[in-house]
Amino acid sequence: MRIISGRFGGRALKAPRGLDTRPTTDRVREALFSILGGAVEGARVADLFAGTGALGLEALSRGAARVDFFEAGRDARRVLEGNVAALGVGALVTLHGGKLPGALEAVQAGEPWELVFMDPPWDKGLGLATAGRLVARGLLAPGALVVSEERAGGEGDDAAWAAAGLTVVDRRRYGDTALVLSEAPR
Repeated sequence: MRIISGRFGGRALKAPRGLDTRPTTDRVREALFSILGGAVEGARVADLFAGTGALGLEALSRGAARVDFFEAGRDARRVLEGNVAALGVGALVTLHGGKLPGALEAVQAGEPWELVFMDPPWDKGLGLATAGRLVARGLLAPGALVVSEERAGGEGDDAAWAAAGLTVVDRRRYGDTALVLSEAPR
């Protein structure tokens, strides 16, 4: 696993052993960042269910202003900390522990996120629950993009995302992985 492009392009990332973490593949990350284009530049980003931090670190590599990482797993968090240190971006990130969506309760709603990545464990409903909490707590900037990675045919249809407070603007499928891109109210 590596950073695809930007100032850290080609740099390797470590991943924890075992099956508890399912890192976003290079192919899906490359497609996602192609879709996002210039939306990453200067953005305040949250990487929820961060695992290795590949999505947030890719965003930093492509010009994001800063990233808040959320990871509850001890082994994954240790690897994430190592990846942040190896890239020397500690001043641009904040690491949060605790299980989502509950861990969002400790976040101050001062500077809302403009871009949010969510890669929750599949088939547990955590993506929609977390999206609802982001909206309810005012943690999203007007028109913020929320990207959720899920099992193809997984979490919810457009109506379910609308009930969480977001409008689905795009869906993409890559094998058994689906990306749902939604937007916060303006």
